[in-house]
Amino acid sequence: MLIEQIHPELSSGEIDLVPSLKLEFWPSDMQWFLNRLKRNRPLLFEKIESLHMHIVSKWSGKTTNKQTRKTLQFRYSYSLIEIKLAEQRSFIEQILNR
Repeated sequence: MLIEQIHPELSSGEIDLVPSLKLEFWPSDMQWFLNRLKRNRPLLFEKIESLHMHIVSKWSGKTTNKQTRKTLQFRYSYSLIEIKLAEQRSFIEQILNR
């Protein structure tokens, strides 16, 4: 069975499926973001702090093709945070962001 048969919305081409690793914690280098959010938008912070992050593999342009076979590189994925932020937009903000 094809995944598009299970999730027809995937056939639109607007969704990328990317293997990832789930982090059950906020990395220490993300604390500046959390602190700023907590200070400036405390209600939004309450909704974000319980979320988790993922890391996804990503090739860096700083490595050669030969080196990439030996090295795994990762970056943070902010998808869940972005979805939560988008859900918090007012009706007018939703219209403006279309």
